[in-house]
Amino acid sequence: MLTEILPFGVITNVYSNIKNKKIKKRIAQSFGLQVAPFESWLTIITVTRNSCCHHARVWNRVFSIRATMPIRMSRPWITLPTDPLKVTIRNIPTC
Repeated sequence: MLTEILPFGVITNVYSNIKNKKIKKRIAQSFGLQVAPFESWLTIITVTRNSCCHHARVWNRVFSIRATMPIRMSRPWITLPTDPLKVTIRNIPTC
């Protein structure tokens, strides 16, 4: 229930501050990832979300945080080659 009312940045900080590695691992595994990639993506999503909400530029911006790519994934979700420091859109189909 708390995730519905807490800001996303607070949720990211709560996850980062969990001391029990087994709990962190179970949470990350529920998303099909290891702890390090899950935590880095949470941080990047938070930074990107805050940039959008405060009308900052996101397109072609070079982020200072690099996403950790997972070693293995139970459900692959990244299929295009990506630049881990930029938000870009490739091959957008036109309507």
